[in-house]
Amino acid sequence: MCGIVAFSAKTDYNEDKIKTLLLFNQDRGKDSFGYYVPNKEVSKTLGKIEDIGGSKDFKLPSSNLFIGHVRAATVGRVEVKNSHPFIHGNIILAMNGTLNNHWSLCTEYGFSMQDFDVDSDVLTACLNKDQSKEIFSKILGGCAVVYTDSNTDKLYCYRNADRPLYRGTINGDMYISSIDKSLKYIGCDNVKEFKQDNLY
Repeated sequence: MCGIVAFSAKTDYNEDKIKTLLLFNQDRGKDSFGYYVPNKEVSKTLGKIEDIGGSKDFKLPSSNLFIGHVRAATVGRVEVKNSHPFIHGNIILAMNGTLNNHWSLCTEYGFSMQDFDVDSDVLTACLNKDQSKEIFSKILGGCAVVYTDSNTDKLYCYRNADRPLYRGTINGDMYISSIDKSLKYIGCDNVKEFKQDNLY
């Protein structure tokens, strides 16, 4: 089980609200924390978000797009390189779930299994190669993802029936979390679960 936090709007996110969402999600993943904002490198750190982000010195870069993740390792060892988000080409992705067929997808898309340790990394590579939503119809296992295309900086969201993902708005800005109560806590209106098997 992992936790996802994301943001998309025309204006920059509220840093305190993003940190609050991450802390709410901490119980969903205590092995590592990572995030992505456009025009910055992906940042990944081992440990709990409480220990990493609780410091007054910890600052998130301003942006109108954010993808954050707290990991509870299921596939692959607890290492920085196995933390989310993953990057392949122009696709940056974070996932909550466990895929049961990632090795067969790896073979189908022409990749070597030796190049991957984590199912989410395989999914990112397949999505980058395919550049379409077809990969989601092939997934077996629980899956909720947020990803962006660095060429467009648009945020995409997908979930199936086995993993939660919610959205809410504040003055038209969209905040996303694996926990609906966290969105209500920061003051989001119109909190809803993403419909399953739809790519937003």
